[in-house]
Amino acid sequence: MRNWQRLFNVLGMKEALEEVGFFRSVQEETIRTRQASEKRRDFLDLLLEAWAEDSDTTSASAKHVLTDKVMLAQCILFLLAGYGTAASTVVFSSHLLARNPKPQQRLRQELELVKEEGKLTYQGMPDIPGTNLHLKEGDLVQFPLWSFHHDPSYWPDPEQFRSDRFLSENKINIKNFTHMPFGMGPRNCLGEIMLAMRFALMETKVALAKLILAADLRIPPGHEDIDMESSPFLLRPKHGVYILLTPRKHE
Repeated sequence: MRNWQRLFNVLGMKEALEEVGFFRSVQEETIRTRQASEKRRDFLDLLLEAWAEDSDTTSASAKHVLTDKVMLAQCILFLLAGYGTAASTVVFSSHLLARNPKPQQRLRQELELVKEEGKLTYQGMPDIPGTNLHLKEGDLVQFPLWSFHHDPSYWPDPEQFRSDRFLSENKINIKNFTHMPFGMGPRNCLGEIMLAMRFALMETKVALAKLILAADLRIPPGHEDIDMESSPFLLRPKHGVYILLTPRKHE
């Protein structure tokens, strides 16, 4: 922490930003509420349990890592770290729905059916839908996920938008290790282990549901295809995504 404070001073950056103060007040209020109520077994409860265990350590040599600042940083990171991937998912999903009006309308009808008193709820949110190779220690393995996800031997008509592929009754047709958006096994996405993936998926579903209920999506002429930007981390459009939004008239 001291090294970070020195770096802040060298770069002339302020540690006590107004936005940090907002998150700190939310964290303190939420912790007080949690300590006076039942546990929810979520990310914050896990942090509080670890903090309690860390505080109970009486050994003089013990390192108390979970300070108030560290807990605040972890809570902010939980909220912010998934926004890039969630935003990419919303962008690509919106583009596909705009190119395919029939699935878009079907999704809108399903969302209208699950609304309770005109509002979307958490409970009502629908599911939007061996080799002989030997590796030596230290070998670097990289999975070509784009190739897997567009291979016609695993995905018939891979360039067609067919959301029915992921319906419950069709998942049996998906071969193991051919669909790995978050990786698999003990080295999969950390968010899947620490509940962050569930949070990211829910915020993605809410954003798409609100958008679909509020407007009709269409692709402007000349923007039917997306050029991808080469990136070692996130798949992103090279020149952005253009979609025409027409507000829907509600009865």
